[in-house]
Amino acid sequence: MTISLRIQFLATVLLLCASCWPAFSQDFPAVEVSGGYTLLHDNELMKHGSGWYASAGFNFDRWTGLMIDVGGNYNTVDVLGGQRNLRIHSFMMGPQFSIRNESQATPFAQILIGGTTRSITRVGDTNETDLAMQLGGGVDWRFRPKVGLRVGGHFRHIFANNPPSNGFRLETGLVFTLGKRQ
Repeated sequence: MTISLRIQFLATVLLLCASCWPAFSQDFPAVEVSGGYTLLHDNELMKHGSGWYASAGFNFDRWTGLMIDVGGNYNTVDVLGGQRNLRIHSFMMGPQFSIRNESQATPFAQILIGGTTRSITRVGDTNETDLAMQLGGGVDWRFRPKVGLRVGGHFRHIFANNPPSNGFRLETGLVFTLGKRQ
């Protein structure tokens, strides 16, 4: 390769990189706040439990952020021949990875670790808090510049002694974006 061809090749590569730079420097939200409805299907504790979730995501760049998620699911279960109220509350945090582009849809994946508290009323009001892990993802669809719809699904494992529990949580709610970063 002659020096002239090397310079042309280098100039072409630099020009292509410079033309792509605006795509990498586009604004992204500093914070995303979401809340809504959840349906938890747990193999060990309950068949289905309706509930709520609230989450806040703090974005470091266009692709990664820290997600904090809290939620509660509720159901009635048969214990010792009677109906008892079961409550599962969770507090988890971990990384979230998003694919941001110019479209209205932003897919994301999460790896969350934290704790869950399970309580059953009228059986001595037992409370158990255990380590839990939640893997999942979803899509945020913006229908206004700062407001969107979040739909997601998550696999949850509760590391309990008595017994460990696997479940799947579906969620849907509103997501609000706050602030901007470049």
